[in-house]
Amino acid sequence: MRLPCFRGDSYSSDTRNNWVGYLKKTIISPEGPPVVHNFAVAGNTVEDDLEFQMQRLFEKYPTAAALENGGSALFVIWMGINDCGCTVADELAPIVEKLFDAMHDIYVRWKGRSFLLIDIPPMERSPGGLDMDISAERYDTWNAELLAQATEFSNTASKASVFVVSAHRIISDILDKPVNFGFSSDSEESEENSSEEPESGDEDEDESRLQKARKIWEDDIHISRATHQLVGDRLLRIFDQG
Repeated sequence: MRLPCFRGDSYSSDTRNNWVGYLKKTIISPEGPPVVHNFAVAGNTVEDDLEFQMQRLFEKYPTAAALENGGSALFVIWMGINDCGCTVADELAPIVEKLFDAMHDIYVRWKGRSFLLIDIPPMERSPGGLDMDISAERYDTWNAELLAQATEFSNTASKASVFVVSAHRIISDILDKPVNFGFSSDSEESEENSSEEPESGDEDEDESRLQKARKIWEDDIHISRATHQLVGDRLLRIFDQG
């Protein structure tokens, strides 16, 4: 298992209840659990904050050889939700380009070769998005730009492997058919709070409690712990390919 290095916002920053923490607990390898370096910060944007996340990376690990496993790292980036929240669709392309400028720095300076990008969920379908009648245009524009620029990056960085995982598709599938994923048909209601930590005890009881508490959204804009696990399951398939 390659060492994952994450960049992102609140969808990635809390390693206890989100997809990052789920992967850390789930991945099994002969070398032991994966070492994760998470530089994500809640509220961060690509436009204003990615540069500082990159600075933290290079300050802590000036070269890939400084990593625990000698540089065999998978770089995972899930950012852009906050950019879309404060930028019109026509101005998103140069912000997406900043992601790939950062990837180019890692590719050249670190000899980084493995990248995994995650696109933006359908935030217009979140409770907050529905309340505010938010348009899907900005999120669709970001995701289209991300895919197009990822293709371009792959063509120019010939030694890089670039994967794009669609959180938009994953969460749209859940919202379209919630019962198929173990959620209530009313995706916005739950009798229990799935963010609460299970009490210590039998693992089957803990899992049963989590199943009963399953809901898609944790609050107006953040997906729940159960949804994070479903995203993590999809990502595991990509990690296994490495």
